[in-house]
Amino acid sequence: KVSSACDYVHDVAYNFNGTRLALCTSGQKIVIFDRNETFQWTRSCEINEAHAAPIWRADWAHPEHGALLATCSEDRAVIVWSENRGAARKSPLEPDSEAASSIPRWKVRSRLTDSTHSAVRDVKFGPRRVGLKLAAAQMDGIVRVYEAGDVLNCSDWSNDEFQVFDKSSSSEGGEKVGCAALSWNPSSDLGQVGEVMAVIGYSGRLKIARRTGKKWELPWSVTAHPGGGKDVSWAPNLCRPYDVIATCGCEKQVAVWKLSLDREDNELSIWTRLDAAVEPIWRVSWNATGTALAVAPESGLVSLWKLDSSLQWIRTTDIQVNPEEESKGRSGVRRDEGL
Repeated sequence: KVSSACDYVHDVAYNFNGTRLALCTSGQKIVIFDRNETFQWTRSCEINEAHAAPIWRADWAHPEHGALLATCSEDRAVIVWSENRGAARKSPLEPDSEAASSIPRWKVRSRLTDSTHSAVRDVKFGPRRVGLKLAAAQMDGIVRVYEAGDVLNCSDWSNDEFQVFDKSSSSEGGEKVGCAALSWNPSSDLGQVGEVMAVIGYSGRLKIARRTGKKWELPWSVTAHPGGGKDVSWAPNLCRPYDVIATCGCEKQVAVWKLSLDREDNELSIWTRLDAAVEPIWRVSWNATGTALAVAPESGLVSLWKLDSSLQWIRTTDIQVNPEEESKGRSGVRRDEGL
């Protein structure tokens, strides 16, 4: 058991291969689970007081950069962690043993504190094609893009920032101007697409940021969720002539958007709105091929959505932990008949 009545899990992040899972909590704790050869999950590490305030998000780097984990917090810091496999640690099965166990230890490689006045609400490593880069979304409407000066050291990061949401603009929704979440375009074609990311604000506006030369621009902007935005996820694209982006917020719908980056008619347009819940929706996430969308509302009833043969979005699966069976470690899965 990770969470409690006074310690909530804020984010869950799998690594690239799906063999590791990181949780971050409101109690300033990071918990890492590893999957073994028999597909059993074991708690391999727990970092207490990892930040000085609640931890909002966690994200893993591409495995070619090693075992790197980034976290962001209300304490205005982004921390990059790395695994130290050579460190000795007592085995939990043998508390009195001085021998080193196979449980790895994690250490701080870099503490990025450029956000001196605002909490950092989301952090995401860039896709492999852009190198070792890290984007951080802040409550003051600024996105900072960090790049490692030495990918083997990871202690020195350059900082490139740009303003996404501005308090001086009334169109941003008054005081609700902060960045709620961001998502990189995961395309593997850097030459044609460049560095692009989607940012959703607490005002409910969705903006697409694109790097042109050394400058970040905001060529696309739409009102995605008038009641306020919470999350955004850019779908992997294997063969579509357009990109797909999902957003969610305080409304009971998920918005799915289309954008063609390499065409002249590259308008950011709504594809559909999915009636996915009866309460605010907190997270949206695509699978590795960009063909299935997971939606996590406040109730905990996670739904999976896919396109059918007529290109209509259909709800294929509902997953929810049964409160009566939670203590037994079982979960209930309900599939719609005929799917």
